[in-house]
Amino acid sequence: MFLKFLFLTLYTSLSLLANNLQSSYFISSDEVKLSDIVKEFKTDTTLFHLDRGKNSKKIAAKEVVTKLETYGYLNYKQSSRFIKFIKKSPIDLNKLQLKVKEFYKQKYKYIDVKKVQVTPRSYTKSLPKEFTIVFQSKSHLKNRGTFYIKTSDKKKLFFNYTMLASLPIYKTKNKVKRGDELSAFNCRKKSVVLDKFRSMPLQKIPSHAFESKRQMKIGTTITQRDIRALSIVKRGDSVNVQLQNSGITISFIAKAQTNGQINDIITVLKSDGKKLKVRVTGKNRAEIE
Repeated sequence: MFLKFLFLTLYTSLSLLANNLQSSYFISSDEVKLSDIVKEFKTDTTLFHLDRGKNSKKIAAKEVVTKLETYGYLNYKQSSRFIKFIKKSPIDLNKLQLKVKEFYKQKYKYIDVKKVQVTPRSYTKSLPKEFTIVFQSKSHLKNRGTFYIKTSDKKKLFFNYTMLASLPIYKTKNKVKRGDELSAFNCRKKSVVLDKFRSMPLQKIPSHAFESKRQMKIGTTITQRDIRALSIVKRGDSVNVQLQNSGITISFIAKAQTNGQINDIITVLKSDGKKLKVRVTGKNRAEIE
């Protein structure tokens, strides 16, 4: 039993020390160097060569592991079947990094972008003088993704990007029921690092503007998907209903059976028990059309 425990402990320790090889590496020349994979090395050496005229090379992960072992690096293991080595493109990426930053600033008014990193997905010698940049749908909801630039001759060049940014959002500080008005009473502002949102988060909650479309737990990030315009007539409210006919205005009080916003058609209940359809015209006001 002791030997089994010792073996498991040793195996776990070695597993924790093991380094997982990445699925791709960027290299600076036509040679794959030891330093391209290993951070701490004694003597750098060439492991592989790119094929003539090629700017990338796909090698079986087992072969890479074996090659590292021959140089005494035994704590590397594969995480995928193949590893791709890609030659770095000699292009200035500052313009593209700026485009990514501008894209996010258009989506988030109060975002603070600290760093943007852009990487070509394939070897690119130069950027065209004129191009348009296209982002994937909902790219702004994550801090990483892919975009492409479309050239004048309709070619597409793809790039990966990651970014470090923070922005203000709102979270519920109390349990929120469906139809509750969102305010400082049940929401709190918080600065977070952009990672991944399920929908566009709210960065500002004006007074008397929104209500919840669903029930939310404490600590829920409030997004556009969770809100709607605040109803100015609530179910159970007394509503002043007006009827205009031949220059004569008749008013009476009825009870709202549903919530309503401006121009919504809702049902009200008169004092005699009769139900009517009316159009909301203001705060607890409606008219019969």
